[in-house]
Amino acid sequence: MADEPISEKKRPATLGDVARLAGVSASTVSRALSRPDLVNEATRERITWAVSRLGYIPHGAARALAGRGHRAVGVVIPSLRFGVFAELVETIQARLDEAGFGILLGHTGGDPEREYEQARALVERGVDALVLIGNAQQPRLLRLITDVGVPVVTAFDYDESSALPCVGVDNEAAGRCLAEHLLDQGYDEIAIITQPTLSNDRSGKRVDGVASALRQIGRAVRPEFLIECDGLAPSARDAMGALLGGEKRPRAVVCFSDLMAIAATAECRAQGIAVPGEIAIAGFSGIGLSDMVDPPLTSVRIPAVEIGDLIAERLLAHLMDRAAVGSALVAHELLLRESTGALREL
Repeated sequence: MADEPISEKKRPATLGDVARLAGVSASTVSRALSRPDLVNEATRERITWAVSRLGYIPHGAARALAGRGHRAVGVVIPSLRFGVFAELVETIQARLDEAGFGILLGHTGGDPEREYEQARALVERGVDALVLIGNAQQPRLLRLITDVGVPVVTAFDYDESSALPCVGVDNEAAGRCLAEHLLDQGYDEIAIITQPTLSNDRSGKRVDGVASALRQIGRAVRPEFLIECDGLAPSARDAMGALLGGEKRPRAVVCFSDLMAIAATAECRAQGIAVPGEIAIAGFSGIGLSDMVDPPLTSVRIPAVEIGDLIAERLLAHLMDRAAVGSALVAHELLLRESTGALREL
């Protein structure tokens, strides 16, 4: 996707616009928003409808959009429990600090509804720009962004069809290259442990990549070999236990985070199953610990620092020099280690 200038912003809705549409005074709208207990229910409902219809954003963002920005960028992430998000935030903050900008952080827990709420709250605080994760935003979040005109960049997934500028890797290609490596090593029954794909477009595309590699040899991902979990170690270990206890055992397991892969390896060790040899395990992210576990973990490195640098660079160029905000494809890297060594004859 080529760099494209941000479109002209339309005039944000005002308090007066809301008042006219709701058929009340501006002071009543203000009171309903700040002290709803002082306004009767019927009036509150009309005002709520008008606010939603117009996409009205309270005064904090209005001041920023009028040219008195708060020199802050809002970053909305699913969780700080995963290293790639912590690295991204740390990198963006370091680059913004150098230019006199700060960050305000929102946390979603992977919930699309909460992503909208956090983004709206940050816009209401008057942030000058937003950073979001992935390219699966709800329509009403896209409408909010369009209505307010705040510049946005998404992280970790590059998608030419994205409605927003995006900086990330080709997740489908990353999943495919990892599966192809496993097939080359003789592991032709591949299972997947992933976070929920409906709320995580990066995971969904990685699943597609693994499936694509299997189709090339006339195989498919067995339904029982695709297990979704919350991404934390206990649930990943449970998922691995379910795979090992199934009617048919996979020969390799791809986990869409290194944390899940380390937990899966621990479950294999607890059951006396050799990794590699009897089963191969691979991860995603390339966190610092992945080469220090036993056995060292094959992983796809997602370059969070590089992604954070590019995002900060693009947003600062726009905020300070009105430069166009464009997308960027960042290369993933397959880190080959002992956890996916050649299959042992059983």
